[in-house]
Amino acid sequence: MNNLISNAVKFTKNGSITLQAEKLLTDKENFLIIKVIDTGIGIPVEKQNLVWQEFRQASEGFNRSFEGTGLGLTITKKYVELLSGNISLSSEENNGTTFTITLPLKPDASIPVSTKAAIKPEPKLLPKKRASEKPKVLYVEDDVVALQFVSIILKAGYDVETAYNATEALKLVAVKQYNILMLDINLGAGMDGIQLLQEIRKIDYYKNIPAIAITAFAAESDRKEFLLKGFNKYISKPFVQKDLHQLLSSILNNPAKSNN
Repeated sequence: MNNLISNAVKFTKNGSITLQAEKLLTDKENFLIIKVIDTGIGIPVEKQNLVWQEFRQASEGFNRSFEGTGLGLTITKKYVELLSGNISLSSEENNGTTFTITLPLKPDASIPVSTKAAIKPEPKLLPKKRASEKPKVLYVEDDVVALQFVSIILKAGYDVETAYNATEALKLVAVKQYNILMLDINLGAGMDGIQLLQEIRKIDYYKNIPAIAITAFAAESDRKEFLLKGFNKYISKPFVQKDLHQLLSSILNNPAKSNN
């Protein structure tokens, strides 16, 4: 529900967001029907299947106004399926979206247990500690789920602080010294990641501090643009935990070669 309502708020500039819940009784089974209805930007028909895919969004593109992890609806769908339910959507571009969840209500309902063999997690590439102190990372991102996700996967080896927008980030860098900057390119309202980095570079300490551009823009021309604008590294969504650990480790262990 958090993911669906957050999405509705994010994509609805005018109008309303409605939450409905009702019980559907049949001869054989009872169901809980939940609907999240918004009057937002809607989803084109040809892109409606896209939203269920990991790290994909219907609003992809360099100039899009909304950027996040692209995981919210994927996770929601998996949770619904674990509860033996289903989720669907109906939408028209510029005319709102309705997400409908149908869950069976059974006294003996249980979450199915996977019969697949457990997969061993890949070993994490933790950085070399500097005088028993974790490297300090500032991650700037306007998507709450992304902030939480990156903070969790890095917390074992890094001291991660986060900012939700450029204003918060500038307040932090004014009083703190970070070893690495991770800046999302599309920060919604206000400065974007490129403009933010240009402001941060005006501070003497941050003139040469490694900065990573994080974005869904995957074109080679975009990568070159970010490097020309002052970023040292670039990682595109989707990325996995191992990729991010490797990137950070390479920067910390080879600072002289970090600009590529």
